[in-house]
Amino acid sequence: MAEISFYILSTSSVQERYRFACKLIEKAYRSGSFCYVQTDSPQQSHTLDELLWTFRPNSFIPHQIYHNETPQFPNTVLIGNQAAPAQWQKVILNLSANLPADLNSAEKVLEILDNNEQIKAMGRDRFRHYKRLGIESVIHKI
Repeated sequence: MAEISFYILSTSSVQERYRFACKLIEKAYRSGSFCYVQTDSPQQSHTLDELLWTFRPNSFIPHQIYHNETPQFPNTVLIGNQAAPAQWQKVILNLSANLPADLNSAEKVLEILDNNEQIKAMGRDRFRHYKRLGIESVIHKI
């Protein structure tokens, strides 16, 4: 069963939420984990794709938007608004309003909530859903 971590940000800035996501993505990549970033839309995927190129000047994280094609290089971070491909389910960073499709295959699910009431309400729903599945979540206040 997946380990679930919620990161609660004090800011309501969407940009800060994405920047924090980039830091977690970088950490997952550096640990050698296959990471999938689940988004709500192609536009959100594109925004995160662009930010990963610029969020830290000395950082390089191989990544691409997922269009049902396996990347050429195995540890490439995938970003998309559909279910994660099989090998990329080790770490799922969930920026979407939905639960990841296959929680049984994931080792870690990272949820990032900012101080926006709508984002928090959707996060609470996912938290309750995880709890109903018998999965305890760890909460980190940032």
